[in-house]
Amino acid sequence: MTRTRARTALPRTFWRFFLPMLCVMAAAFVTASAVTYVKGLRVFRDIHARTAVALLAGTTSGMEHLHQDIDEFRRTRLQSFQTSLADRATQYRDICAIYRREALAGRMTAAQAREEALRSVALPPAPFARADLLVFEADDAGDWRLLASSLPASHISRSFLSKLDRALDDAGSVPVFEYATSAFSSPDSIRPALASAVRVAQWGWLVVSLAPLDVYKYEVADAQAKAARDYARYLQEISAGSGGELTVFGEQCDVMASTSPDPGSKEYLLDSGPWHARCREIIAAAARQTAPFVPAHGELPGDGAFPQSVFWTVRLPGGNQYAVFSMPSSRLAAQVSGFVDTLTVTGLTAVGVLGLALALLLANLLKPVNSLSNAYRRLKAGDFTVRADENLRGEIGDLCLQFNGMVRSLQELMQTEQLRQVELDEINRTLESQVRLRTEALANKASELEEANRRLQEMDTLKTNFLQNVSHELRTPLTAVLGFAKLIHKDFARHFAALAQGNPALSERGERILRNLSIIISEGERLTRLINDVLDLAKIESGRMDWQDDVFDLSGLLADVAATFQARAQDSGVALKLELPESLPAVRADKDRMTQVLINLLDNSFKFTSKGAVTLFATDAGGEVTVRVTDTGVGIPPEELDKVFDKFHQTMRRDTLRDKPPGTGLGLAICRQIVAHYGGELTAASTPGTGTTMTMTLPAARKSI
Repeated sequence: MTRTRARTALPRTFWRFFLPMLCVMAAAFVTASAVTYVKGLRVFRDIHARTAVALLAGTTSGMEHLHQDIDEFRRTRLQSFQTSLADRATQYRDICAIYRREALAGRMTAAQAREEALRSVALPPAPFARADLLVFEADDAGDWRLLASSLPASHISRSFLSKLDRALDDAGSVPVFEYATSAFSSPDSIRPALASAVRVAQWGWLVVSLAPLDVYKYEVADAQAKAARDYARYLQEISAGSGGELTVFGEQCDVMASTSPDPGSKEYLLDSGPWHARCREIIAAAARQTAPFVPAHGELPGDGAFPQSVFWTVRLPGGNQYAVFSMPSSRLAAQVSGFVDTLTVTGLTAVGVLGLALALLLANLLKPVNSLSNAYRRLKAGDFTVRADENLRGEIGDLCLQFNGMVRSLQELMQTEQLRQVELDEINRTLESQVRLRTEALANKASELEEANRRLQEMDTLKTNFLQNVSHELRTPLTAVLGFAKLIHKDFARHFAALAQGNPALSERGERILRNLSIIISEGERLTRLINDVLDLAKIESGRMDWQDDVFDLSGLLADVAATFQARAQDSGVALKLELPESLPAVRADKDRMTQVLINLLDNSFKFTSKGAVTLFATDAGGEVTVRVTDTGVGIPPEELDKVFDKFHQTMRRDTLRDKPPGTGLGLAICRQIVAHYGGELTAASTPGTGTTMTMTLPAARKSI
């Protein structure tokens, strides 16, 4: 079975790892090919755009050189033509001068000299064989009379002769030139020519040399044709290998030069519909050219004569010629497809070679791994005596050594674990026994605590009922005692004190009796307050308090309570400050109980403040009303600050009058109970020697809809 697994390990690993990797790489190649095609299309388009820019720049430069060469040839040939005509007229003038000197020398008469000079007009020398010579003389009427010519006199325009004569008046002896297109009265009988004129001043003659312009035009046309052929060859050279075609044409779509195999074919003729339409689209694109040497580009649709193409075009200098570089879209797509196919074939070949190499590598690597795998399966089955082959080389051999060390460690650990398991079982039994005993003890304690708690609740209930009953029982005799004490104090002060006037002993005894009666009244009132506080606290805790809730303005209540303490503030020399905002939210509560809370807080502040001020202020805290009573008294010790709200607790603050303040120790406890009943909070903050701040927060009353 081990050999079977060793034989199947390679195919299983191959199918498990290599083929998914191959699929992922194939998908990556497909995606990369698609992306490469799109990106390649842009890249090739950019490459051809740069090629077009370079080619069109070369085309523009070549066209400029072409025009310069043709203009230079035309100018040079015209100058040569003019020089030849001027020399012909000047030579005849020199001949006339020779005959004139012969007549003056007596070797011929003046008439013979004129006759010989006129006869020589019809015999031009060889260099001037294509030039005609005409000799005119002005008569008395100012008309020009032809003396000698190789042309009929009727073809000469008198206005042209007068124009030449005026030009000679300005030039003197220098020959003048004039185009002879208007020199003839019958233009159909003579070809256009160039004329040069001089004067023979001795005889008053006007000598005109004429030469037809046909030869000049033929030479210029040949030069233009040769330059056009050279320009076409130049275009072929610069566009070789570009994959597109260069064409130069005019405003009327007439092709001047092209790298097309047959630039003169019918597709390029003006009367060809396909070329005409494409030409107009190219001209329209050139009109959108943003800069003089920045080509405009576009696309041309396919038709029967031309394939779909992309093009780049510029307007050549001069403004009436255009150069366009075009390329069939199919050729551009084929270039991109060839590029993508090359990349794909190369990538797939690389994947195949990599797969083959990986398969061979796996086959070599998995042979020692199989034996290690078999050893692991035996170890997993519980055979700790198994060992891997330690004679293997490389990392696999090191792995086998580590595996054998791990097996030995596991064997030792198993033995140790068995011993520990025995110990743990014994410990667990001991712990279970202890836990059972502790659980029983805790259950007994819990039962005892529940019983103690029940007894405490009963005792608290008995205490509350006892205090309530005792308070009720004490209130009736205390009211009677307090009433009789006040009545005795009043009657004694009114009747018996007046009788003791004049007797110091009786007066002193009367005053002592009045003081004792005042003490009885004061202590009775304090005892009454204590009984009332005890009854209030008992009612609140038992839930039998009768709350008279109503919505009222807290600002008015604060002002009324502060007013009741104005006299006490003046007597004690402590300032009472009331700081209220313009408006406070209304609250829902028992107004009498809120008054009780405020009086208790202010009473405590005045009780423990001998100088400074007591401040009562309130703020609207957004849905809550905050009331603070701040004094500058002796403060509360930190260790007692958390106990001030406990029942029957009196802080050991010392004032200037007595060590222990009078009170029941129930005021703040009752205040906190009242405030808590309405969902509020009463807190204290104090710094010894600086003062105390009592803060009460109450929820604002909800507005009725």
